[in-house]
Amino acid sequence: MNAPPVGGVIRATAENSIYDSRILIADDEPLCCRLLAGILRRSKFTNVQFAHGGYSALEKIRSFQPDLLLLDMQMPDLSGQEVCRHVRAIPALVDLPILMQTATVDRKEMGILFEAGASDFLSKPINPSELVSRVTLHLERRSLLQELRDYRERTSMELEAARRMQFDLMPVQLVQEELAMTAGMRIGSYSRSSSEIGGDLWGVLPINEALFGVFLADFAGHGVTAALNTFRLHALIHEHAALYKDPAGLLAMLN
Repeated sequence: MNAPPVGGVIRATAENSIYDSRILIADDEPLCCRLLAGILRRSKFTNVQFAHGGYSALEKIRSFQPDLLLLDMQMPDLSGQEVCRHVRAIPALVDLPILMQTATVDRKEMGILFEAGASDFLSKPINPSELVSRVTLHLERRSLLQELRDYRERTSMELEAARRMQFDLMPVQLVQEELAMTAGMRIGSYSRSSSEIGGDLWGVLPINEALFGVFLADFAGHGVTAALNTFRLHALIHEHAALYKDPAGLLAMLN
């Protein structure tokens, strides 16, 4: 059996995940709410709730925390445009997909809707296939955006942990002072990576009470690959303390 294309696997996974998405339909007409919900449920979207009016929509957003909002433009208590502005004022909801339903659409009105924060619009009467297509598109985009944010956050945390570990390879101030004092010298040091992590490393090699060595390494490149080499070098150097008195022998071993 031939394996499916990688891209097909990724898309299928994204599509499967969006069917559990929370969808909020905000419309003051209960019949319209049921009609939209019926279309979505027939397309496997099951987690659908209603808000009958603008203020009800704002309350429901706080409790239901939808992944997508289907919002009617004309509602008696608070217009869809005003609901949209209130939602976009909440930092956690700046990327919430908002699909505005409107019976009259012209260029000027479209500009006003997008300025208020609408992600897209649907013309009334609603076309079922268009509704499902646009809902699917925006939920997939939201899912992929969240995956990207999670990946960046995880990567950032891992790089920060690696940066701290790499910094811990450097000789601490107390060790520097003790070695310098026994040799009648002073040591001043400063180290800063060009990015989160890099290929620069230095250290001191205690030889005897009067002598110590200093090594400085600069691996080509930046980032993870160069940083891994610094960890390898640090481990190798400290495994061969017997060669500290013989710099040439130590370099030969490392090479």
